[in-house]
Amino acid sequence: MTQFTINKKHFPGYVEPMNVANDQTWIQAIFPYVEQTALSENWSSYTGTVTPPPSTLTPRINLLICPSNREDWLGAFNSYCANGGRASQGILASTGVYTMEGSENGIFAYRGSLAPSTPKPKITDASIKDGLSNTLLLSENLQASDWYVLAPTLQVVGTPPPAPPATYGLKSGVVMSWFTSGATVVNPPSATWMSINGDKYDLARGSAPRPSSEHPSIVIAAMGDGSAFRLSEKISYLVYAQLLVTDATKVRAGGSGPLTYILNESDYKN
Repeated sequence: MTQFTINKKHFPGYVEPMNVANDQTWIQAIFPYVEQTALSENWSSYTGTVTPPPSTLTPRINLLICPSNREDWLGAFNSYCANGGRASQGILASTGVYTMEGSENGIFAYRGSLAPSTPKPKITDASIKDGLSNTLLLSENLQASDWYVLAPTLQVVGTPPPAPPATYGLKSGVVMSWFTSGATVVNPPSATWMSINGDKYDLARGSAPRPSSEHPSIVIAAMGDGSAFRLSEKISYLVYAQLLVTDATKVRAGGSGPLTYILNESDYKN
């Protein structure tokens, strides 16, 4: 991730352009920087269908599989999700309308081919006003989708349903999001699956954009500065949302509060 941001001067989008036919996930976008250049080049020259792609394009990549997961998982299995920000922002509506994402809501914005050509959002280190060491970058997720699976093209606003968000705010199976009911952060969550490790053995892959893991009571996560830590499943949803936003002051001004809490490491680290 660091090499991508150094080279591109911004964080990858959760969807990035790849070639004239296909977009790619943030995971595919960083392949050239994690010793997967050949695989990246093969994908870049592939213009066929990605549902599913040929098996030659979906090898097992050990870097993307947490050691606590099963060793027999093959193909494009992926254990991780990125900070996709607020669930109802930036998703493509069924009418094709795109909502430009504010840099205050999360780190990984939509930068795919269906967004306007310019300007595509660019989240930089400077965009993260709350500090890289205070903003969640990556996490484990047992419901993360295969690393090549893109987002749906739906945007539904309103109150999050009790079921996993098959259409509500599901940006991608490789991101985590924070949810609001209207303009207010849901606290406590309106459904178990929305909490860290909630319903972690009961849901389909790609259906729950939140952290989860095989580890008891915790999830291994990383902050924007690259520091890894044990994220507690017992944290308040307000703390979780605050960890995902990059500029809490601007989020509050936009009516997505109350995110007024000053983070303390003891609130989320185990």
